[in-house]
Amino acid sequence: MEDQSALLEILAMSLSIPIESFYALDATDEQRRHRVEISELVEAFEQIEGHIARRRCIDYVRAVASAFR
Repeated sequence: MEDQSALLEILAMSLSIPIESFYALDATDEQRRHRVEISELVEAFEQIEGHIARRRCIDYVRAVASAFR
């Protein structure tokens, strides 16, 4: 459980949101769906071996994100 708490702390810092946001009971369905997607993305990313493959993944996600700005 400590690893999960540490991961949530890192995510909260990265997203510039309070860690309590992950535990909010009054979250909307869209907010809950967003949190699940973030969790899925991080879990999949952790399974990628090799820094080059991880870098390509990061570059891809950033490119897609910038296309929708």
